[in-house]
Amino acid sequence: MSADGHRLYHRPATWWAVPMKRIPKHVRAALIFQEDQRFAQHAGVDPRAFVRAMAKTLMGKRQGASTIPMQVAKHCLLDYGTLPARRGLHGIIRKGRNMLLAWRLVHVEGREKILEYYLNHATMGPGELRGIGPAAWSYFRKKPHELSLEATQLAVLLRSPSRSVRAHPHRARYEAQRKTLLRRMYEAGAIDRSAYHTALRSPKIYPPDKYPIGITMPQSVATAFRAIDPMLRQFDLGGTPQALRYRQPFPLHVRVSLHAALSWRFDEAMAPALADPELKYAVVILVDGRPVVLFDGHLDLYHYVFQARRQVGSVSKLFFYDAVWQLGYIQPHTIVADGDMSESLRQRLSRPRYHPHNDDGRWRAPLAHHESLSQSVNKIAYRTTWGERTQAQRLTIARTLVHRFAFPWYHVTDRSIHHFVHTFTADESVALDTWQASPFDVAGMLEQGFRGVSLSHDHLILSWNGEPVSQPNATAERRISQHLLSALQDAVAATAPQAVLHDPHWALAAKTGTTDGGCDAWLVGFLLTVPQTRQVPIHPRITFVVWAGYDDNRPAGLYGGAIHGPVFSRFLQDAHVKTVFRSLLQK
Repeated sequence: MSADGHRLYHRPATWWAVPMKRIPKHVRAALIFQEDQRFAQHAGVDPRAFVRAMAKTLMGKRQGASTIPMQVAKHCLLDYGTLPARRGLHGIIRKGRNMLLAWRLVHVEGREKILEYYLNHATMGPGELRGIGPAAWSYFRKKPHELSLEATQLAVLLRSPSRSVRAHPHRARYEAQRKTLLRRMYEAGAIDRSAYHTALRSPKIYPPDKYPIGITMPQSVATAFRAIDPMLRQFDLGGTPQALRYRQPFPLHVRVSLHAALSWRFDEAMAPALADPELKYAVVILVDGRPVVLFDGHLDLYHYVFQARRQVGSVSKLFFYDAVWQLGYIQPHTIVADGDMSESLRQRLSRPRYHPHNDDGRWRAPLAHHESLSQSVNKIAYRTTWGERTQAQRLTIARTLVHRFAFPWYHVTDRSIHHFVHTFTADESVALDTWQASPFDVAGMLEQGFRGVSLSHDHLILSWNGEPVSQPNATAERRISQHLLSALQDAVAATAPQAVLHDPHWALAAKTGTTDGGCDAWLVGFLLTVPQTRQVPIHPRITFVVWAGYDDNRPAGLYGGAIHGPVFSRFLQDAHVKTVFRSLLQK
């Protein structure tokens, strides 16, 4: 369910555990009579069944001798369920291990525990239909404790679950097996005469459920739920108490922060940009640390917002400029000249021949340092934030990126932060574009660096099964400086003029990013109300990150302002979008 009350996605739980005390005795008896009639007498291995199977084999016929403990040992402890059968010595060794573990299971775990595991994990239909709970609901729309002797229908499915009882060619065969099982139970005294004659009538079998998966919803909503499963695992919802899973097994009710109305509007604004079907587009927009819009550009591949790590281009400058200003290495209003480093300073670098070029090929007259950020001047950016810095200053900048901005250092090296710092500072081009991050990583850096909020995937979830999930917590008091805000507002006018908001109530502060050859195009920043821009300190509440590129990383001449400027212009000029954002900011 979206934050504005729209049903976005529905997928019931496909498996849940049912405690033994909730399974009636006649249901247990039906499965035992079908699979292992001497379950209560043998010690994990049934000698009679084994001898009978050997005799049948010598006669050229096939008959199994596996008991319920042996099946549990095979699928749970040995994981042989998906492996092909082996003959000869290997098959004998495998079967011997299986029998030994079955004997151990009976003596260590007990028959009750083995039967509970078997009933909750046995395959009872095609696909992933496993366990007595899902099977009872799928076939009869009942919970296990509500089953009558229609449970015999489930029991006869255990031998060949891939053959659907709903399919006409198999129905008569399963019905004959079910009546045979009922007769055996009646003759053994497991059921009385009245129950036997009542159960001979064929039970009603319901058609399989069909669950919508957001197909009618915009892609920005439907595809976002690729992230739901790992987030549920992060909350350990798979390990919730059995009583809860039994009471509410279908489904978990999850309310998320996504806003359907905003998603629809962004889809409409983005449609012209997706005229090229191979172009991938990833968007994340957050309000107070909660994602309200997600789009990953493709329904059949992985989620680009969370998984696609690409070079960030000039987006890197935003973080490096703020770091050197906060550390006092240079002031925003300091006048700096365009051009390369002096030869004497260059000789101490690890790559003395590294010469970044301005994108337009021009040199500029001396200008204020914050203006060089607005105009994205590569030479000044490299020289003042990285090239001319001493090794000690570089180490401090690298640590600032990690601790202030939550820089995804683990993408550079998996050894340690200390190793990352020394690897990072030896790279001359990191201030401009060489490090990689996913759109969600960049959004996390903006949230951590300028709002003091540590961003994680679970911030998408507002509540599950009516239980509220905690709000994103501020880890530190952070803000965006007036100099940086002005520089980012001027950057929109200089590099993405189509996105300039001609609105007296709203302001857009953002930085574009383009990698070599135009392989990747970025637009990242903040949307603020005009009163917010006049506050001291400035606390942005709406953060956005947009990326576009191709899977094969081809040099396509993409430019951040040209790709994303028109999209944001169409999106933010929509009066309804502004109304929604205003209402979200008032909460």
